[in-house]
Amino acid sequence: MRRSHAARNIDRIVEDTVETDSTSRRRFFLLLPAVLSFVSGCRNDEHSPNGASASETERYVTQPTAKTEDEIPPHCEALSIVWATQQEMIKQLEIAYATAEQKKQKENIGTDGRWWFDTAKRQWDVQRPFAPGGFDSTHWFLVKYSIDDQAVANWFVDTRNRKVDIQK
Repeated sequence: MRRSHAARNIDRIVEDTVETDSTSRRRFFLLLPAVLSFVSGCRNDEHSPNGASASETERYVTQPTAKTEDEIPPHCEALSIVWATQQEMIKQLEIAYATAEQKKQKENIGTDGRWWFDTAKRQWDVQRPFAPGGFDSTHWFLVKYSIDDQAVANWFVDTRNRKVDIQK
C-alpha cells in the first residue's frame, strides 16, 4: 500500500518529535492534537466509496435517513399523535379558556367560536424526558400545550406504541 505524501510528512514529524528526555516528551504531547487534526484533514478522496469526498461519506454514514419519503421527524410524530387522539380534550381546553376570557371582556361572541377572533399565544412544546442511553427513550416524548404562557395540558407520548397518557 502506497502512503500519501502527507502521511510520510507526519511520520517524519513524529519521529523527530519523539525523544527520550522529558522536555521532548512534553513537546510531543503539546504537538499531538495539531498532528492528529492535520492527519484527519489530509484524507484522500480516492479512499472514499463511489468517489465521494471524505466529508460527504461521513455525512452519509452519520446522519440517519428517513425510512420512507413521507416519514416525519419523531418530535413531529409525537405532536401528530396528540392532535389525532386528543382532539376533544383540546377543544374542551379551548372552550374553558374562551369562557374565562369572555367573562373578563364581556364579549358578544359565543365561546365555541371565540378562537376565530382570539389573539392569545398558543404554544406546543415537545421534548424527550431524557436522552437515550441507559433506557431507550428514542420513542418517548413529553408534549405540553400552553395558552398565553400558561400550561393547560401535558401528555406523555410513546410513538412506538402510539400511546398517549395525560399527565397531571
